[in-house]
Amino acid sequence: MPQNDNRCASTSEVCRQFDADHAPYPGMTIFDGAGGVIALALSPGELGRFVEAYRWLAADTLDGGVGTIKVALGAKTYLLHRRLMAGNNTVLRIVNLYDPGEQVALSSDLARVVLTLLEHAREQHNQVAGQARGAEHYSTPGA
Repeated sequence: MPQNDNRCASTSEVCRQFDADHAPYPGMTIFDGAGGVIALALSPGELGRFVEAYRWLAADTLDGGVGTIKVALGAKTYLLHRRLMAGNNTVLRIVNLYDPGEQVALSSDLARVVLTLLEHAREQHNQVAGQARGAEHYSTPGA
């Protein structure tokens, strides 16, 4: 979860709202370096779909360089939007559909870093879920 440090002091409302809305889930707060901030709850149920949508948009295979996907994550719905800019630079924007002030615009390099972190979180969720299923399978009833 976001730490209550100087970064959150400048965006304290986003961090406070994140803590209130998503306390049971680990989270990721992304700052884009240009004043944009977004807090994502990494809820296990939707994280896979979010990562796949993000991966698809972050890839350099889109015709025309533009694409938009609407995807839920936790209690929020996001628009993921990719746009090809001048000089073949791409920007991946993540916008909270119901609170457009909560958004980030990520360069290609930063988008790849965020994708790596999201994939790592998904792998951790899958490992924990697999361990829980294994424990249920091998547990003795009434023990």
